[in-house]
Amino acid sequence: MLAMMALREGDRKRGEGDKCHLFRSYDHVEAPPRGYNLSDANQLNPGRVQSNPTMIWEACRATSAAPLYFDKMMLGGVRYMDGGVGQNNPVEYALNEAHQMCAGGDQYKKVAAALISVGTGHKKPQSRFQNILHIMKWARKSITNTQDAHFRVEGTCKGLDIPYFRFDVKTGLSKMKLDECKKERAKKKPENIAQANGSANPAALASALPEPVQTLEKPLFDSYQPEKYDYTTYNTIKNFTLTYCHHKGGDHNNPVDVDGELTNAAELLVYYRRKREASSRQKWDNFSTHPYVRVNQLLNGLNREPSFPARAQA
Repeated sequence: MLAMMALREGDRKRGEGDKCHLFRSYDHVEAPPRGYNLSDANQLNPGRVQSNPTMIWEACRATSAAPLYFDKMMLGGVRYMDGGVGQNNPVEYALNEAHQMCAGGDQYKKVAAALISVGTGHKKPQSRFQNILHIMKWARKSITNTQDAHFRVEGTCKGLDIPYFRFDVKTGLSKMKLDECKKERAKKKPENIAQANGSANPAALASALPEPVQTLEKPLFDSYQPEKYDYTTYNTIKNFTLTYCHHKGGDHNNPVDVDGELTNAAELLVYYRRKREASSRQKWDNFSTHPYVRVNQLLNGLNREPSFPARAQA
C-alpha cells in the first residue's frame, strides 16, 4: 500500500488556494467529516482506485515535479507539482490517513501500532535578523522544512501512546544540493590492493578482489561504472548515514541512541508483522501478495484472466 504527496494548483477564479493531494494505490472510503484533521474531503480525495483513470507513471511524475528541475504535471486539466513544496515531511498526513481509515472519525482513538519517519538530513539553522537577503534565504529553506511537522506529530503520538521513531542524519548533509551527483576517477587500482595485502602475487591479488557480480546481458545503467569512478556524493551520504546509525548513547549533539532506536523499531515491526499473520492467515496472504486480490478473485469467478491494473487513485 502506497500513498504519494503532490501539490495541486487551486482555482484562482473561485478563490481556491493550492492544496496538498494524495495519490493512493489502495481504496480509501470517505470517513466522517470530523475525521479529517488536516484538510477536507475534496483535498484528500477518498474513493476507489479502480474508478480513477490516473496511471502510476502519471502519479509519479506529479509527485516528483520539483520546481526548477522538472516541469509541472497536467492531470485532468489541473497542474501538479512536487508535494515537498511546503509539505516536505508528510508524516502528519500518514498518521491522519490511519485515523480516517481505521478510527471511524474518532481522532483520539489509537489506531497505529507504530509510526516510523525517515528524513534526508538536517539543514543548518537560518537567521532572519541580519538583512533582507537572509529573510529571503530563510523563506526559501522553510519550503522544505521537516522539523516542524516532526515536532507536531511527536506530541500527537505521545498523547495517543503510539511509538514514534524519527531517523534523520543530523550532521554532514546540510550543504548537499538536491541535484548533486558528483563523481571522480577511482584512485584505487588492483596493484594497490595487492600492496595493501603485503604481496604482489597474482593469486593474492585475485583473492583480494571481490567476487564478480552476476549482471544482466545489458546493464540497466550504462553510465554506472564503480570500477572506474568513485561516486563521491553517494559515498558522502553513505558514510554520514552509517555514522549516524551506529551512534550509541546520548550527548549534547546527538541525544538519541540511534542504534538502540533502530533495534527497537525493527523488533516492533517484526512483532506486529507476525501478530498480524497469526491473527488471520487469509487476510495476511491477501495483503502480502497484492492489493488487488479481491479484483482478481472477481475476475477469476467470471472466467477471465487475473490482472494487476497499473492505476493509482488521483
